[in-house]
Amino acid sequence: MVVRLKRNTGTDTAAEGIYRCSINDAESTPHSIYVGLYTSGRGQIMLSTLPPHSITSGASPQFTLTCISTGGPATTVTWTRDSTTVTQGTQTVLNDPVTAKYTHTLNVTTAGDYICTVSNIAFSASATISLEGILLLCV
Repeated sequence: MVVRLKRNTGTDTAAEGIYRCSINDAESTPHSIYVGLYTSGRGQIMLSTLPPHSITSGASPQFTLTCISTGGPATTVTWTRDSTTVTQGTQTVLNDPVTAKYTHTLNVTTAGDYICTVSNIAFSASATISLEGILLLCV
């Protein structure tokens, strides 16, 4: 599974950068965390992926997609894939009433472009994560 963050502009959105952190687990298996930060004049979106830390034989690995938005007034966070709203996942509103965190877990066999869209009365912004292929090396 190759995880690649792509910049996707929305209203008032400017990409600030894409970051990768690579780690090895107890069995020296490499894992990477990819994070993209997108900002606007009225708030920001942080979009990240966390590949699996362990894969059981015969089981499909899972990836967790996380979209975090900050700013006010209160935001609505939605995930779409192939123009269809993805309803799995959980949404948690943190203690700060202007911060929303939405986490979506999916099976790696579900490839495609996943778009996180954050909107409120003041602005709308989106960011895309593309899931493709089989993980052969980190790019």
